Amino acid sequence: GLDQDGYALRLLADQCPELVLAASCSKNFGLYRERVGLAAILAKTPQAAQLCTGQLSLTMRKMISMPPDHGAALVAKILSDETLKSNWMDELETMRVRMVGLRNGLADALREQGSANSNGQMANALAGQKGMFSLLPLTPEQAQKIRSDHAVYLLNSGRINIAGARTETLERLASCILDVL
Repeated sequence: GLDQDGYALRLLADQCPELVLAASCSKNFGLYRERVGLAAILAKTPQAAQLCTGQLSLTMRKMISMPPDHGAALVAKILSDETLKSNWMDELETMRVRMVGLRNGLADALREQGSANSNGQMANALAGQKGMFSLLPLTPEQAQKIRSDHAVYLLNSGRINIAGARTETLERLASCILDVL
């Protein structure tokens, strides 16, 4: 959840007298293809913070100039309204629980169908991953084969969007993965 995700950041902020933090709001707020995020600076002095802000502004100006602000305005509205923020947090938790269930379901299906090694290392590694994406230990050739033979899309690195999976197709997905090993 959000509190657990923030643990490492809070620890860093407590331990480091100076810190630059970058975060994206694109996926967590469903604002895909938008340039929504933040850069936060923890500095020893206001002058140091001002220098860092100036450098970040120059870098941003060179890289992306001025992105539209409607995405940032939406995020600000959600986070500044307690009802909207609570609804967003509930929706985020629902999706997090769904993705954990999908990942564990795929790992279980891989174990049941007989993973590539007897101790289920792939299934165990998959079950331990977090987030919208999972990394399957596939070669680029295996990734290409699963795309061409089974119409399952994943990157050549084995990165697959677990959030795009459906509970009712996890058995088939496991079968497709095992077929290319």
